[in-house]
Amino acid sequence: MIFEKVLSKIHLFNIDIDNSDEFNIKILIETIKLQIITYCNIVSYPENNINLDNILVDLVVLNFIKNKNLSTNSLFNNNSSSDNDIKSINVGDFSLTYNTSPENCSLSNSYIQNQIDYCFSLLNKFRCILW
Repeated sequence: MIFEKVLSKIHLFNIDIDNSDEFNIKILIETIKLQIITYCNIVSYPENNINLDNILVDLVVLNFIKNKNLSTNSLFNNNSSSDNDIKSINVGDFSLTYNTSPENCSLSNSYIQNQIDYCFSLLNKFRCILW
């Protein structure tokens, strides 16, 4: 279920997914689940928690984009020029905005990292305090 949600969000970017990408996404899902378990100080990842699942999906998609480095614009099917790079990504409903101006026309890894940090801040309500 998580995998399908991740794929549907990635398809919003018109990114082709091949077998190696599917494998990487599955690894990312498990890796980020472990990060969430560690960050929240919980024993195991709770199943059927919609809020936590949405954060997990957003983190996986953001990390996938960061790893694929969309700033090179190599993942888009119809865009071969660098004039239509991504300007912003909103994590909530995961909208995408393209930058049509020639300056500042790449999605920076620092912006993606800020969005990842924001997702981790959303995890604070799931944290358990260890004594």
